Amino acid sequence: MIFRGWIYFGAACATYLLAVALLASDAFLFDDATSLQYNTTLVSLRDASTWRDAILSGVATPFGRIVSMSSFALQAGIEGSLDPAHLRIVNALLHVVIAVLLSQCARHLLSGLGYNNERGRLVATFTGMLWLLFPLHVSTVLYPVQRMTQLAALFSAAGYLSYLRWRVPVTHTALHWPAAIHTLFWVVSFTLLGALSKEVALLLPWLIAWTELVVFRGVVNARRHWLARVALVASVLPLILLVWGTLDGWGVVHDGYRYLDFTPVERLLTQLRILWLYVGWLLIPFNDAGFVHDDLLVSTGLLQPATTAIAALAWAALFIVAVAMRRRVPVLLFALGFFLIAHAMESSVLALELAFEHRNYLPSFAVALLLATALASLLEHLRRSMPDLARVLPYLLLVLLAIPLGQRLYAWSDPVTMAATSVVAHPQSPRAHYLLGQAREQAAARATGDERITQLLAAREAYLAMAAIDDDAIAPLVILHRFDARHFPGNPQQHRWLTALPERLDGAPLPATQYNAVAALLDCLGDRCMGDPDTTAPVLLALETRYRGDLRVQAALYRYYLYRGSEGDAQRVLRIIEASPSEGLIARLQLERAMAAQDNGAMLEAVVPLYRNDGLRRQRWFGAVLGAQD
Repeated sequence: MIFRGWIYFGAACATYLLAVALLASDAFLFDDATSLQYNTTLVSLRDASTWRDAILSGVATPFGRIVSMSSFALQAGIEGSLDPAHLRIVNALLHVVIAVLLSQCARHLLSGLGYNNERGRLVATFTGMLWLLFPLHVSTVLYPVQRMTQLAALFSAAGYLSYLRWRVPVTHTALHWPAAIHTLFWVVSFTLLGALSKEVALLLPWLIAWTELVVFRGVVNARRHWLARVALVASVLPLILLVWGTLDGWGVVHDGYRYLDFTPVERLLTQLRILWLYVGWLLIPFNDAGFVHDDLLVSTGLLQPATTAIAALAWAALFIVAVAMRRRVPVLLFALGFFLIAHAMESSVLALELAFEHRNYLPSFAVALLLATALASLLEHLRRSMPDLARVLPYLLLVLLAIPLGQRLYAWSDPVTMAATSVVAHPQSPRAHYLLGQAREQAAARATGDERITQLLAAREAYLAMAAIDDDAIAPLVILHRFDARHFPGNPQQHRWLTALPERLDGAPLPATQYNAVAALLDCLGDRCMGDPDTTAPVLLALETRYRGDLRVQAALYRYYLYRGSEGDAQRVLRIIEASPSEGLIARLQLERAMAAQDNGAMLEAVVPLYRNDGLRRQRWFGAVLGAQD
């Protein structure tokens, strides 16, 4: 039976890979554009310096995510370019490998919890299959740039398995320090590799500490060991440091929310509800969560909405129940802690958007383990009372997962279908309508004749729907102006969008999406879709006067004026920037200007402050200058 179970697991993995290979879209999505599609370093790999630039071209974080970027660079080097469909197939291969690793982790965990060998293997197989087939993971696997999340999970699973393979035998044997040091080496190595893929892998030591505390309880050679006290401290200390660091550095934390529509406290309160939402998405695969979640209601207090208090009480009650039943159902307490710890980085105080499906990628292991344990217990009961049902029940459950999984894979096989699905699931989401408009516009670029016009009109309808929902935002007006100027230049409405824009530029801090819209507008006005001076002048004046303290906006204006040849306006804006402590920004602007003018002396002069202020990115600026000189 166990051998057959692994056969079915292997068949599920092969079927998953085949489905992705057949349905993988050949289009880039969202963040793929900046990280992959328009990342020129990934398609110009010639020598060591270009490989270095590609590897260092990732997200601007202290770790740089150089392992993830190395994987993209390697694939681009082998294939000569980055093919979106091939990126997705590689992601699917990683998904299968991670599922196998997590299944092995489950097997060792269950051994530590006292499960006999046969039942432990059965639950481990079910765990791996459930995790593999969770429909929620489709958005991680088929979103090429989320390989960063996958690699972090891969190295975390490998490090976790290294710990478990060492720890299970030690429960009944003496502690051998060479083996312990060897395991520590691999755990540290995998943690670092994971963190260089995406920072969430830094949670691996905390997950190991929780496992030691709850599963193995510090038992070595059948007796309590000082490891129990170490595990207790290592489990509680990160939480204390998180709370203390947040309170002590509240100004820094709060400063990160300048460009978000909620505060750190509101984010924490909202996460109480969102974490339950994540659980629901995993447990009820026949939901249509869609990809975007910008229509989520923000919790402004425990009773606003009231479900915030209900969610908090539910988490507290579940923890009390798990502690009370830790002897009878030890997997419940372990899974609860694992799920919350694995979410601790992206679902706490960091200034991130409220919800994304890929944040559940590794945390969902806890849910899969709980479901698999419950399924195994149900099967044992049915074998005694209803053996025929027991034989077919696992396959029925897999079919129940396979149907929504197939639906999501099909939806993600085409950008228009995926975006339309998100609009149906989130009709009040501006971002969903924007993605649909963008997908329609891209489809129009590939079409001709009447089909092109049909797609363009459908795209415009989507953008208009976005504007109707988000009637105070800047982005819809910018998008509509750009769209009309590009595709319907004779449409008199295109100037109406610019005319309505100044009244929305109220000087309030611009969220990232709204700033991106401003930058796109200036790029559009400077190049492809110059508006009438009577309509553009009020917009430029509003940006310059109302956002004097927003250096992002002033830098965008500076670039615009330079492009338009308005030297006097550019110098006026530069003086605004120079009045703020922004040496790094000024140097970047000077470097951009020097490179455009091919002034080698000015380039070298600008590089010095960049080297001093730009941290891990300093090598890229030197590479740019040296490349320009060559």
